[in-house]
Amino acid sequence: IRGDHVKDLVGALRTVRSEPADRWLIFETNQGTDDHVISALPIEPSTTVDFRGDVTRGPRTITGGHLIFSVDGYEVTAYEPSKQFREKVGSLFPEDRVRVIGSVRDSPRTVNLEKVQVLHLAEVTRKIANPTCPQCGKRMKSMGRAAPYRCARCGVRRPRSAEARESVPRRLSLGWYEPPVGSRRHLSKPLQRMADSVPSEKASLEPARFRAPESDISLRSIGRLSRS
Repeated sequence: IRGDHVKDLVGALRTVRSEPADRWLIFETNQGTDDHVISALPIEPSTTVDFRGDVTRGPRTITGGHLIFSVDGYEVTAYEPSKQFREKVGSLFPEDRVRVIGSVRDSPRTVNLEKVQVLHLAEVTRKIANPTCPQCGKRMKSMGRAAPYRCARCGVRRPRSAEARESVPRRLSLGWYEPPVGSRRHLSKPLQRMADSVPSEKASLEPARFRAPESDISLRSIGRLSRS
């Protein structure tokens, strides 16, 4: 039986139907604490890293349904079994700022994502119309991909930045995101233990700290179950 509160563990033990227990023992462990995470760059294989950076290449799906994106040149992977978590990660765009926690795979070199914190959302826009000619008011035509616009009547040219654009609503909020329980490592700290875990309009840039709840029962206890 695992839990955060010692009293809850003792209560849960009494609900288990089994042979009468003569003694019981509660262990303090590092499970669900992020004890395996280090904050060091450059990243090295067989370590679990915690770093911040900007998305430099947007998410793309590869064979098997896995999703890969790049943060400051490091490839980060969210695997198919993570389901809704992978869908959230798929909403990232270049220039978003994130905090990544994940284990480093040697070959191919990638960071296997354990959880991600969205720190800043870049403004995403989409084109809604070609620019108009400043002389005659007609819509201009593109001269080719990445080329400027040109008015067929007047010959006036305008840069791509003159396009009429609108903001695209983002499907992400600032805050932490994690995979479902079945896709987490046993050492990975769940968001319910983290002070800044709930996605909101503001996200802390400092690491979350977890304090074990105060209790009148020692974290290392041994005793006898009372039979009631």
